[in-house]
Amino acid sequence: MPGEVAPVRLLLTRPRAQADDWVRRMAALNVPTASLPLIDIAPAADPADLAQAWSALPATDLAMFVSPNAVEHFFDRRRADGGQDAWPDRTWAATVGPGSARALIER
Repeated sequence: MPGEVAPVRLLLTRPRAQADDWVRRMAALNVPTASLPLIDIAPAADPADLAQAWSALPATDLAMFVSPNAVEHFFDRRRADGGQDAWPDRTWAATVGPGSARALIER
């Protein structure tokens, strides 16, 4: 029939940890969705690298977080190591988008 819109089919490439929620939300909208996670997001392989980054913060002007996952892994590893989340007064924190900003504010 003219003017009809074909049903939307979605291929979702979100990382596995975020894909399930997206698939559920799309199903609620009757959007058939296939999940194909193309990347895995994990904490730094060597916890010493993260400990070194935290140690360098007082001499760092700006820490840039590029995703909510980056915020999560940066702060969660610190907690797992028994560290406090004290942020140096002189160090600015920035994000590239609103999701990252929300994640950072929640920390």
